[in-house]
Amino acid sequence: MDSTTLVTKLVRDGFSPTCVSFDYGQRHRKEIRYAARTADKLQLRHLILEAPIQSHSALRGHSEIPQNLSPADSGQSPTVVPGRNLVLISLAMTVGCGPVYVGCNADDAAVYPDCRPEFIKHLSLATQAAYGRSVEAPFVAMSKVDIYRLYVELGLKSNDSWSCYNGKGTPCGVCGPCIAIRGAKETCQK
Repeated sequence: MDSTTLVTKLVRDGFSPTCVSFDYGQRHRKEIRYAARTADKLQLRHLILEAPIQSHSALRGHSEIPQNLSPADSGQSPTVVPGRNLVLISLAMTVGCGPVYVGCNADDAAVYPDCRPEFIKHLSLATQAAYGRSVEAPFVAMSKVDIYRLYVELGLKSNDSWSCYNGKGTPCGVCGPCIAIRGAKETCQK
């Protein structure tokens, strides 16, 4: 939902970004098909890059996806892929486009260290020094509720994005992203 909202907003704001998806061995590769569909709908170039990240994260199928785990739960989530955004953003820089935009948000920052504002700030300083291009995370201070409101405002529907970590036929409803999106919808409907 975050990346779909971001790219749709960028297009609405007059940008024509190149969309980049990554196959890093995640079990929810279905998100790549949804990204391709979004890029096609918005008439944008879409690249799929291989990113063989070595990790024992649940996202790579090495353990079960935790159910009913909220960002408030303490400890590192088994879905953390250490260094994921560092590697993926670095790979996106090789495409040779302008700034790299990422959908990191305040709720993700609670669980994923490489979604935190200070990480994005310092990585952007490094990429500017090395490549003359920044890393932009316009949602970094926004909650999932804020992003969902924008998603709806942009005319996006529930079948326009895929966030479920299980990657099966329908969203599982019990993984972190499913719970977060359901909570955002419920909050917005009040």
